[in-house]
Amino acid sequence: MAGIKGDAMGDSNSGYEFGSAEEELARLELQGRALAPATRMIFTAAGIQPGMRVLDVGCGAGDVAFVTADLVGPEGSVVGVDRSPEALARARLRAEQRGLAQVQFVGGDIHDAAAVALLAGIIHTAAPLIERTGVATAEEIGADTFAQRLTAELQMNQAVFAHPILLSAWATND
Repeated sequence: MAGIKGDAMGDSNSGYEFGSAEEELARLELQGRALAPATRMIFTAAGIQPGMRVLDVGCGAGDVAFVTADLVGPEGSVVGVDRSPEALARARLRAEQRGLAQVQFVGGDIHDAAAVALLAGIIHTAAPLIERTGVATAEEIGADTFAQRLTAELQMNQAVFAHPILLSAWATND
């Protein structure tokens, strides 16, 4: 099948599974439009509300970030992270066209050490909320060793970190 493995989002070593840069970004935009109502419903049920700050890891062309920006409003903020320069350029253009000053898109790769550290920082920051809501205990979370454990698991299994579609986000009102 053409476009599988390789030059997906402009990075021949990305390991991203689908399509060419332009075709894939168009597919993601179509998918984003189709899933926007469900995304909004899920994020509303998850408690995303005005004033929150939300991180969108693997933001692609920005569709989930745009739904989230609508929920957090102009007093909140959304940061989308992606490793594809093409996807980021498209997401930035689309945010500008929508007048979404509270949305920012930055380059980053969840596969590198800095990205693992960022994810570990998010887990560490969210740990008190996770404990307070009874989702897990501090020992179960293991936030202080999360980065090392994730890195070791990824290396041992020759794997990369990937999130499921419609990944929810931890956010705060601070």
